Amino acid sequence: MSTLLTGATGFLGMEVLVRLLGDERPLLALVRGHDGQDADARLAKTLDRLGVPAGRRAGVRAVGGDLTAPGLGLDPDVREALVEEIDEVVHCAASVSFDLPLERAREINVAGARRVARLAADAADRGGLRRLVHVSTAYVAGRHPGRFAEDDLDVGQDFRNTYEQTKA
Repeated sequence: MSTLLTGATGFLGMEVLVRLLGDERPLLALVRGHDGQDADARLAKTLDRLGVPAGRRAGVRAVGGDLTAPGLGLDPDVREALVEEIDEVVHCAASVSFDLPLERAREINVAGARRVARLAADAADRGGLRRLVHVSTAYVAGRHPGRFAEDDLDVGQDFRNTYEQTKA
């Protein structure tokens, strides 16, 4: 069984990538790209930047995809193979741009998370999923004054930017 990591080329995802490489289990990185070769190149560049030696790269491979596309932009056969193979999903992908138009930010941060959750649910339906980890943020309180707790999902707070709004 394998772990699927989203956001492997991003700030936080790169750190998670390095740690997961030490797990000695296959790691699939969903990487945005025009095609499989582009996704492979982006992952290789990230591994180079992180200084990951060739000997530690054997268990990781890129899977070209897109959070904003239906079905994560995966070819149906590739998606089916992923659903059969993965038993863990670690979702780190997101846009952290504070000035994206709200609809674009929602497409990445909200709809993208839903698409990843759908893939995980399909793997769970097959009986193979052990866990789904969703990495998000603490920046959901916006301009709410005072204490803001986990149960305070929407208390009428104003947001400083579209990133905060989509994460809320």
